[in-house]
Amino acid sequence: MTHLIEKKSELGLHLQGVSYLYPTVEGFDVRGLHPVNMRLMSGQAYGLVGHNGAGKSTLFKLISGALYPQVGHIYLYGQRVTKMPMWRRARLGLGYLGQSSMLVEDMTVKWNLDLGRESYQKWRANRVSYDHQTQFWSLDEIIDLMEVTHHLKQRVDTLSGGEKRRVEMARILLNRPRVLILDEPFAALDQEGLTATIHLIEYICGSGALVLLTDHQNKYVNNICQHTFHLRKGKLDST
Repeated sequence: MTHLIEKKSELGLHLQGVSYLYPTVEGFDVRGLHPVNMRLMSGQAYGLVGHNGAGKSTLFKLISGALYPQVGHIYLYGQRVTKMPMWRRARLGLGYLGQSSMLVEDMTVKWNLDLGRESYQKWRANRVSYDHQTQFWSLDEIIDLMEVTHHLKQRVDTLSGGEKRRVEMARILLNRPRVLILDEPFAALDQEGLTATIHLIEYICGSGALVLLTDHQNKYVNNICQHTFHLRKGKLDST
């Protein structure tokens, strides 16, 4: 299997004083994210842990572009993406697995995977400066790795939660992410799916990409990640 990226370790994701508080009728809620600073290097797996409501999903939405910071800046491999929409960040190599499915439910698994791959490859066709450093994983490699081969002809709405999760991960991988943000990647997975996803994350980091993940079961975060950040009431600590 080919590598996602072959580059020396470098600063892949940089958050500089990023803050987001949710508006209320009387002003702004104290819940949300207070000024956060992070410097994440390529080739590393980082974990984010904290109680429900600590701000984990808010932070991931800010990184992905689903939300924009009210204060501070976000950089992806040195390029400022603070106010950049999700689709543009994806073209720069940011892959995001959120808690809610983004698959087209009434279409087949194969259709969903083909759509993601064709859209990405068409856009990358003339970007030789980036493409010459990496190689595509083929569709066959991805579906074999995520063990969705037997589901290709099924409609997405007939799949279990764990099967959908594996299809979502497969679609993201076809875009060859340099930075992979995973919000609860192990949710609804059976043991087979858990093992495949853990091996996949380890392989991605070994290939030079950056992974930031959170999960309600901290044992997976602790086993996979070299570094862990703790969110407490929107404030960040690292270990």
